[in-house]
Amino acid sequence: MVWADHVRNIRVDPDSDGPRLVAADWLLDQADVRGEYIVVACRLARLPPGSPEFDELVGRLNELAVMHQHAWVQPIVELGGQGYRQGDAPELTRGFVESVTLVGRHAASFAAICELEPIIDVTFVSCGASNYEKVAAMPELSFIRDLTLRGSHIVGCEALIASPHLSSVRHLSLPRGNDPAQLAALASGTARPREASLHEDIPILMRLVANGFFARMMRLDLRGLTDDGAVALAEAAMPDLRWLDLDGPELTERGMTAIAPYLRRLDRLHYTAIAPAPGAVPVLLDALAAGNLRSLVLGGFVCDPLAALIESPAFANVESLQLMWQVFTPRIAEALQATRYRDKLRSLRIRIGDGETPTGFTLSGVVIDDHDERT
Repeated sequence: MVWADHVRNIRVDPDSDGPRLVAADWLLDQADVRGEYIVVACRLARLPPGSPEFDELVGRLNELAVMHQHAWVQPIVELGGQGYRQGDAPELTRGFVESVTLVGRHAASFAAICELEPIIDVTFVSCGASNYEKVAAMPELSFIRDLTLRGSHIVGCEALIASPHLSSVRHLSLPRGNDPAQLAALASGTARPREASLHEDIPILMRLVANGFFARMMRLDLRGLTDDGAVALAEAAMPDLRWLDLDGPELTERGMTAIAPYLRRLDRLHYTAIAPAPGAVPVLLDALAAGNLRSLVLGGFVCDPLAALIESPAFANVESLQLMWQVFTPRIAEALQATRYRDKLRSLRIRIGDGETPTGFTLSGVVIDDHDERT
C-alpha cells in the first residue's frame, strides 16, 4: 500500500480509529514520527473525562506538533489549502487534516489535496463558475460530509450544488439569500444533508420536498417562511428533525398548524419574528407543550405572547432560554419568576435592546447572562 491508499481507507470510515492506526503502523515501519503522533492523538481523543493519562498525552502531542506539524501540513498549504479561518494553516484531527478551505483558483487542487489527507469537510470561497464546474465532476466529493460555499463570487456555483457526488453531505451551508438558481440546483442534485440553511422559494421548496432533499434533515434554518411554504414543507416528513431555526417567518394560524407536527418533535427552536400573528401563538404553544423542547431562542415577540409562552406547559422542559431583541420588561421578569414551568431552566441569556431593563433580576438555580447591545 501507498500513502494515498491509507488516506482513502480513512475517508471511507473517518469515525473509526482502525484505518488511522493502520496508517500509523505503516509510518512507524518507515521510522516516521507522525505514526506516533497519530497513535497518541487517537488515544487522547478516546480518553474518558478525568483520565490520569491526559496531561502526559497532551504534552507529548504538543511536543510532536511543535517539531513536525508545519512540515506535515505544508504539502496542503502549497496546493492552496487553508484552515477554517482563512490565512490559518490546516489543523490535524486525530492525526490527519480533515478540513480545508480553498479560495479562488485553488479549488482546482481539491482532488490532489484529497490524495494527501482524508478531507471530509471543505469550504470553497469565491471560486468562480469554471472552478466550481471542475470540482463538481471530481469523485472525491463523494466522501464530503460538510460542504460550505461562501464569498462574493458565489455566482456559478450551481454546477457544484447539483453535483451527482454529494450524497454523503451531512451539512450544507450556502450564502444567506441564496438565489433561485442555487435552490433549483439543489432540487436537481443528490445532496440529502442533515443540516441546511435555505431561503423560502415556494416552487423550489416543493421540488426539494418531491426529490427527497429533506429526508435526513436534523437541523433546518429557513428564512422568510410563509404559510404556503409551511404547507409545502409539511409534505417533507423529516422524521429526524430536532432543530428548527425560523428567521423572519410570516406565519398565521394556517402555517403554524402545518408545521405543528415538526414543532412537537423539536429539541431546539430558534424563532425570530417582528410580531407573531395572534392566531399563530396558541398553535405554537400547544405544539411545543406536546413535545420535549429543551432549548429556546426567541426574538421579536411582543410582551403578552412571550409571557404566555413562559407561563404555559410549552416551557416545562426548557433548559436554556435566549431572548433576542426583546424589551425585557417587568412583565417578562414577573412571568419568569412566577411560572410553575421553569423547574428545568438552567441558563437564561438576555440580549437587551431598547427599553426598560429590570435591575437586580435573579432566578434561583439559573445562570443569567445579560448582554447589553446598547453598549
